[in-house]
Amino acid sequence: MKELLKCPFKNLNLKDWILYIVSLAIVISANFFTKEIDYFKMASTIVGATALIFIAKGNAWGQILSVAFCSMYAYTSYVFGYYGEMITYLAMSLPISFISIFTWLKNPYKKGELVVKIHKISVKEIFLMVAIALAITF
Repeated sequence: MKELLKCPFKNLNLKDWILYIVSLAIVISANFFTKEIDYFKMASTIVGATALIFIAKGNAWGQILSVAFCSMYAYTSYVFGYYGEMITYLAMSLPISFISIFTWLKNPYKKGELVVKIHKISVKEIFLMVAIALAITF
């Protein structure tokens, strides 16, 4: 678990940093255009944006931050009476993030790293996904 103590920001390249900083600037500036700044909502959005950057890089920190974001967003949804959103995040997104943490930590790209190993999807898996998606949609 020494990997968790390493700074996840050191693996970001210039394009990642630009995307991340622009995302944060948009989130923070958008909050200043409202009548009252809700720092909790702003913080949860920042946590969510940060999680997405790390998930896109295949870094397990993204899933860890997703757990925090799901919890924060579920609370915000509850406060505003968006109970469907709250249930979706607590019953679907939060458990998936927890499971993903352990799956990603068990399957590192290289030993001692938090970056997940890539799995190539087989033709059989593609057909299975399509069949399940059609069944669920129907």
